[in-house]
Amino acid sequence: SLAFDLCWRVTQNAEEVLAQAIPDRHDVLAAYLYYVLDRRHEAVSAAALKLAAWHDRSDSPELETACDLLIDAGKFAEARDLWRQMGHAQTGLINNGDFATAPSGHGFDWHPSPTAGVTNVPLPGSYRIRFSGKQSESSELLRHFVVLDPGKTYSFHWEARTQGFGSPSGIEWNAELTHAALEPAQDWRAGSIDFKAEAALLPITLVYHRPTGQARAEGSVEIRAVSLVEKQPSR
Repeated sequence: SLAFDLCWRVTQNAEEVLAQAIPDRHDVLAAYLYYVLDRRHEAVSAAALKLAAWHDRSDSPELETACDLLIDAGKFAEARDLWRQMGHAQTGLINNGDFATAPSGHGFDWHPSPTAGVTNVPLPGSYRIRFSGKQSESSELLRHFVVLDPGKTYSFHWEARTQGFGSPSGIEWNAELTHAALEPAQDWRAGSIDFKAEAALLPITLVYHRPTGQARAEGSVEIRAVSLVEKQPSR
């Protein structure tokens, strides 16, 4: 880090440091990304993209951290470029909507929320969330960041089934200011909501709130086939 400190004393230009002072060697780039993640957030995007081009799986933790940092900073275009450079296929506005892989909890994948009394169970092609009955009365279960065009209308779709829930279930999707409750159903039931994008970066969340007059839920909810599409204006 002393060598990197010296580079930044010579110039405060992140692009210049990366181009002139950081050799195109994997070990040096990896060390430099670790350094800027800790001290120079303005330099994270370019350093992470350059390291991602090596396609070395051992770099995944630092690259995922870089992507999360860029999202938190509102640099969603740079975050999405990095996510793609990391090899994540962009099949639509929702990544991993079929749960083909277990949610990573980073970037533009699903972010499960660690919650006491709630257990996350990735399954082939779906995602199950179990409730012990001892969970908090209100909690976020899943979060997924999407990049949108402000002013346009989108349609969010899913399939879900539940076990052990009363009516109402207390589980709902939130997108912008729009909410959609999941109705109790032991068989797969499709649902959808439409909303207008107010901002370019939006978290879509699945949440649980204990319904008034009900005991805390003890059961499970399972989701699959989650997608988001731009809604074409009617003619």
